[in-house]
Amino acid sequence: MKRFHRLLIRGLSIGLVLAGGSVQAQPQPPPSKIPTAVIIDWSYYNNMAWMAFNRGDYPIAEHRFNAAIDAVKPYQAVSNRLLLRSYHDLSRVLYVQKRYAEAEPLAKWVVDVRRKDAGLKPDVLFDSLYLLAQIHREQHHDAQAEALFYEAMQVEEKAVGPNNLSLASTLDDLSAVEFRQEKYNRAELHLRRALTIRRKTGGTLDPDYADTLERYAKALDQLDRGAEAREAEEAVAQIRADLRSAAEQALTAGTRTPFGRRDEGLTPAVP
Repeated sequence: MKRFHRLLIRGLSIGLVLAGGSVQAQPQPPPSKIPTAVIIDWSYYNNMAWMAFNRGDYPIAEHRFNAAIDAVKPYQAVSNRLLLRSYHDLSRVLYVQKRYAEAEPLAKWVVDVRRKDAGLKPDVLFDSLYLLAQIHREQHHDAQAEALFYEAMQVEEKAVGPNNLSLASTLDDLSAVEFRQEKYNRAELHLRRALTIRRKTGGTLDPDYADTLERYAKALDQLDRGAEAREAEEAVAQIRADLRSAAEQALTAGTRTPFGRRDEGLTPAVP
């Protein structure tokens, strides 16, 4: 469910003004509809942007997402769905380039608008909340990140249920910003829940389970529950040893010579 943009290439050519920490559109005369040619242009730039993004060419992706924005920006009064999508994608490109301060107002505007859309698909709102939470986290805006991760978790839980494995990853991220704020009781609670979900859905012989358990041990230490923390650390060490052993066995099995040392170059006998 979790999916995953720059200073604008042409400055304010997409018609944005930053006011009060949010992004607001300059007034545009509302057209009767978005012309098909405009949607085709937007789709072309959007697809080309994702091609560049997926090969790691972020400046080109940024340029093309801006071109997609320019195409649909004059028609925002008719529908802002495509514009929201392009701003979200642009903020993602900025995020992966570690340009968090530039990504933040774009991602915030997307979240503010999408929260008001009662017909929005839950995964779309989740993605928007999660990206903004990550942007805040990387800037050490931990209180804002915590609130957004928590809101994203509520959206996700309602959509996929309380025991879906994807929820464990959200709980991990939520607990990390709680831990950084020394909210150890809350971090312990959410890590414990993540461990429960991982045990139910994937078992304990899993690197992600070991990582979550290691963070859980650190939370226990901060809560002066040293005996439980040592027990958890021992379990982490055992899981990682078992994972190494399993990987070595798989490697050995993959290189074992087949029965009879058959030569692939031999030609079968003709009856």
